[in-house]
This record gives sequence, C-alpha cells and structure tokens, in this order.
Amino acid sequence: IDRRSLLARTLTTHPFHRKNDNPVSATEAFNLIDKNGDGYLQQEEVSQAIEILVNQGSMKLKEGETPQQKAMSMMKEVDVDGDGQIDMFEFQDMLRKEQDNEDG
Repeated sequence: IDRRSLLARTLTTHPFHRKNDNPVSATEAFNLIDKNGDGYLQQEEVSQAIEILVNQGSMKLKEGETPQQKAMSMMKEVDVDGDGQIDMFEFQDMLRKEQDNEDG
C-alpha cells in the first residue's frame, strides 16, 4: 500500500469517528486534523495526527521512523501544488484516489 493510500485510510478511520461510530466526512476529518483552522494541513498537524494513530495502534511506522519523518514523506506525495501544505482539494483528491483503488 502506498503512503497516499495509507494516509487516506488512516486519517479517516478509527480515531476520527463520532461517538455513534459513524465515520466522519472528508470535511470533518480535514477539520479535525486542521488544528489551527487555517484551511490547510501543515506538516506539524499531519505529524500530530500520525502520532495519535501510532499511539492508538492504527498505524505503524518503520523501525526508527518518527511521526515527523512519516508526515514529511506523506506531504510530498499529497501536496500536489508544492506549497508545503495540504488544502481541502488535495485532501479530497487523495481520498478519491484511495476509494478508486479500493473499488478497482
């Protein structure tokens, strides 16, 4: 599984469920990760989300890899316009590609 798929799968699953256990929407997941509310996901926010996933056992890192390193490599794949952050369109595109991979 590639990093884009892993990010899509992990950022929209387990730790980001509502209390009634229904999955959150892409917008809700994005907003949960976007801690500063600026409409973009910066590397630090992605790193924090990865750290939560690792601590909950929903994501594993390679031996010796830090959440910051994982976030940096994921950002490079998802940040299509190269501005150093993930906007909602890039996030939704990542999720669409993941869904297409699962369906096809």
